[in-house]
Amino acid sequence: MESGSKNEIYRLKLFVSGMSENSITAIRNINDVCVKYLTNNYSLEVIDVYKQPWYVQKYDLIACPTLINESSSQSVKRFISNLADLDNILNKLGIRPGEVRSDK
Repeated sequence: MESGSKNEIYRLKLFVSGMSENSITAIRNINDVCVKYLTNNYSLEVIDVYKQPWYVQKYDLIACPTLINESSSQSVKRFISNLADLDNILNKLGIRPGEVRSDK
């Protein structure tokens, strides 16, 4: 499957630290991206490292919020931010801003 393929499934993990303002903003922002640009082509897991601290070592996390893209067609990519820069996130996920993906 090529990056940018219409049928590509994005496997995303968002690591947050509690319900801080940055965590809430990151959750809202990645949900918006998924719904608008990756409709039916993604799985998103939100993990609170306060409740599940073993993930910090497993994924070598240095800061939260961190989004990890584990899609098979792309190298694993990390985004450490509240994901407010939409253009940057879309670019790193390989999505053109005018492109809306759907499996239909």
